[in-house]
Amino acid sequence: MDSDSLTAMDGIEELLIKIIEYTRLEHKVISDNLNNVRTNGYIPKRLDSRLFAESLGFALAEYIKNDRLTFCDNCAIRFGLAGAFEVVPTDDPAAAEMLERNVFLYINHQRRAMLENAVNQKVAMKLLEAKRAGKLECSI
Repeated sequence: MDSDSLTAMDGIEELLIKIIEYTRLEHKVISDNLNNVRTNGYIPKRLDSRLFAESLGFALAEYIKNDRLTFCDNCAIRFGLAGAFEVVPTDDPAAAEMLERNVFLYINHQRRAMLENAVNQKVAMKLLEAKRAGKLECSI
């Protein structure tokens, strides 16, 4: 593997780690939604996965163009030093309406979101494991 490939793989590893961290944060938000199903006045929250995906897409495009990963803040995500980032949950009016109308439908909706999140996390973890074991070939 040449030095360019090693640099690209380091960028891929950093992106995968961000995805894993994001799925852990999303798991907590969904868990809170389920744990508060009987709390009067509770407004379900969500993370904006579209904005997160856009941030990662921008970072990858910057890497391809300038050979470096650059993460940019947006209205829902703030990137800090040493790879840290914060995601701000937002109210989920559609889920709030669902909770008000049909609690069982709401619980099933949250469970599906939890399952999708778990699959996303598992895929990212397996890719990271393969990358660290030298089994993931990547050229950008």
